[in-house]
Amino acid sequence: ARVGRLGRGPQRLLEELDAKVRGGLNRERHQQWLSSELGSATERGDGPRLQQLVQQARVLDLVVPPEVVTLMHGLTAQAAVPERPPPPQKASTPRRHLDRAQRLAEKQREAAERRLAEAEEEPTEEDLRDARQAVAAAR
Repeated sequence: ARVGRLGRGPQRLLEELDAKVRGGLNRERHQQWLSSELGSATERGDGPRLQQLVQQARVLDLVVPPEVVTLMHGLTAQAAVPERPPPPQKASTPRRHLDRAQRLAEKQREAAERRLAEAEEEPTEEDLRDARQAVAAAR
């Protein structure tokens, strides 16, 4: 009833003032929440969580202490650098394949020589066919 006597201008002013007070209380609660979360993430050294909280602070227009931002950047830089280079391989893949192919070729050559020797001792049709196949495989 009292507001009605003041008129529309002062009533609007009181409503705006009330909205600002409520907004300030919400902002204060958000800032307290942010400070608590930043403290927890800082204790754990949780870089991704710090990044998330800093982004939320930007959206809500809240204050982030500079030391937290510095820590966040340090943790992010550490995560980007691998701790150790990968262990060297025993031999390069092409070299291993070459060695394997050479061993296989040697076995096939030996098998071809054995078949030829058998075919020379007793030249049967089957021995000649086996010898031809062994020579073809050895090529």
